[in-house]
Amino acid sequence: MRTFTTMMSLSALLFLASNTSAFVFDQDDPPEPTPVDELESAPASGADATAVRDEEDSTKTTAKKKEEADHIEGGEFVGVNAPRTWHLRNGFGVSVGLGSLFCYRDYCNSVIDVNMFGSITGTLGGFYRLNPNLVFTLDFMTGYMNTNVGTIPVSNEGSKKDHAMLMQPSAGAEFHLPVLGWFDPYIGLSLGYSFMRLKATAPDVVYKEKWHGVNIEPRLGANMFFWSTGFARNLALGAYMKMGFPVWPKLCRIDESAGTKDCDRPSNTRSSAGNEDWASTPFTLQMSLEARYYF
Repeated sequence: MRTFTTMMSLSALLFLASNTSAFVFDQDDPPEPTPVDELESAPASGADATAVRDEEDSTKTTAKKKEEADHIEGGEFVGVNAPRTWHLRNGFGVSVGLGSLFCYRDYCNSVIDVNMFGSITGTLGGFYRLNPNLVFTLDFMTGYMNTNVGTIPVSNEGSKKDHAMLMQPSAGAEFHLPVLGWFDPYIGLSLGYSFMRLKATAPDVVYKEKWHGVNIEPRLGANMFFWSTGFARNLALGAYMKMGFPVWPKLCRIDESAGTKDCDRPSNTRSSAGNEDWASTPFTLQMSLEARYYF
């Protein structure tokens, strides 16, 4: 009887132990690992997905621009962090300018008394950009100068009107130093014909002076490309300053009311007329805003 009871107790303990171990195994057994492929293919959520797409688009855009730049034809040039896309601006173009004209030295200050306010210039030109650094120019400039003639003999009867005009066709060259992809500073030098005419009128007097000469003009300026797409990507806006050093071999004094005309070298005319102010012949300074378009 005792043996039977002992065996029953052992059987109960074994049964209990087997059930407990199964329960513990079920609780502690770790879940099966997720395959790596499933983790990599799992879709990113919201902001993470957008950031990934933006980064991929930026990378593709940068790579595309670099590939396009590498295939642009043209040699090396001098610049400051300037990309090869500057070669796309090589070739012909047109320019327009609008600004102020100043005239200096004794003739301008004393004889015609040029006033800074009211003097204006307009320039129309063409150019050819051989490479990002070298540009050849051809310009025609005309300027109106507001004057107050005091020493020119005019009638005392009624009012007096006077003004001066300056016209200069010229050709020259410029050296450009491209900076990044949009800033284009330059220096230049041009040479051309210069013609300046003064006219003073009164009720019974019409008097003119005409200067003919050759003009040498250093130029300093800069243009900026504000747009990178569309029609305006080839449009540059900027400003420049030109200082004229003319040589005047001929001066004509014309009194239409008296029917006289006297043309000679300024030095000879100065001696015969007794006007020493003509000894310091004029030179000009032009400051203008400019627009250039590259075809």
